Amino acid sequence: MLVKRHRIGKYMPEVVHPGPDPAALAVCRELVAETGVECVVLHGSRAWGNWDEQSDLDLIMIHQGGNGEEHDSLFESLELIKNRHYPGWGDDPQPEPSLLYGQDAVSPERYASRKRTLNDYMARAARGGLIFTRELGQERPHRHDGDTSNEWDLVTLKRLEMAGTWSRVAAELQDPELLAMRRSSARPRKDVHTLEGRAAHRVLGQSGAALLSTLGVVYPTASVEEMARLIAEHDEGWDHGFHSALGRIDQYAYCGCELVVTDPVLDLFDLGECLEADRSALWQRILELSGYDLSESEASG
Repeated sequence: MLVKRHRIGKYMPEVVHPGPDPAALAVCRELVAETGVECVVLHGSRAWGNWDEQSDLDLIMIHQGGNGEEHDSLFESLELIKNRHYPGWGDDPQPEPSLLYGQDAVSPERYASRKRTLNDYMARAARGGLIFTRELGQERPHRHDGDTSNEWDLVTLKRLEMAGTWSRVAAELQDPELLAMRRSSARPRKDVHTLEGRAAHRVLGQSGAALLSTLGVVYPTASVEEMARLIAEHDEGWDHGFHSALGRIDQYAYCGCELVVTDPVLDLFDLGECLEADRSALWQRILELSGYDLSESEASG
């Protein structure tokens, strides 16, 4: 079932397209034909389907140009090409504001390093993205070759760090004074999102991602319910049944846009011991498999 999304203060998209975005394909073809890029990798929903007019244009431009002028020139060319295929996208009010986001320019060396992982976004793009080069066959070196030797350094450690950070946030939200302080400084979210629900999702999501990354499994980028299923499927030593309402918590996932929350978790007090039991089980299993003690990391943070 497709979930409609919207950006805060923007309209709700009416149509979700199942296939690749033809305009995005044309942008990539013209980038390799008209600029000095070595390769362009289109990924995300505009490559794989399930995109709408507020979806980001996720593409990686691989180029040798290291100085500022060449970098700026490449993005100037990108803007001109986008204007051809998305007329008026930069006007105000913007019909497609998300086309601002998702475009990266990286060196071949950086791309190769990030690609040698399982779960970095560049590795995901290298596995399933649409790769554009000037000549047929030149795309092969940019595909994922199965090397995941950088997973721990570039991916798992980041997930572990984020798990500790969000666990501290969740703990703060149990304190009424700290919760009130956070609410007063948070940007308005028009009731589609709460700090508590977001924290619960991030605690479980980042912890589960770290565990799956340690197991050598591709983890879901948004769903903690899917994460729980994959842990049970791939970890024979896992014997904990999640207590939290994972389907409800999944509503608080977002990636630059907000999900419409239809069954809100009003606060972390509703989750209570369930969230803590699930967090503890995930962290204990990470310790058993990797020797990394998130409890000590959290205390030192």
